[in-house]
Amino acid sequence: MGTQNGRRRATMVTKNQVLGFIAGRSRQGRAVSCAEIAAAFLGMSEGAARNHLERLWRARLIEPIDERPPGFRLRLEPGKNLRALRFRLTPRGQEWLRWYQTPESDALL
Repeated sequence: MGTQNGRRRATMVTKNQVLGFIAGRSRQGRAVSCAEIAAAFLGMSEGAARNHLERLWRARLIEPIDERPPGFRLRLEPGKNLRALRFRLTPRGQEWLRWYQTPESDALL
């Protein structure tokens, strides 16, 4: 979050920035929560952090560290809250980041 004329203004946080943050934590052997994402990117609300996590999870770039019941591998169980889950990077997420960092990816964006 930046400031302009004493006012706070939000800066856009991309999927790749959030995924890179999760990758760094995963390399350290740590899982990431919704609150940690919000805190790592100043000015990001927990709602925005939750939205990032939901999209990355649906794309199978991250996964919860806890066991998931059948039928709920890529979604929440009824009555459960995403804020209670902790996530780590998947091999697919690692591949995504590797691809995104190649010069060929710039030509496609």
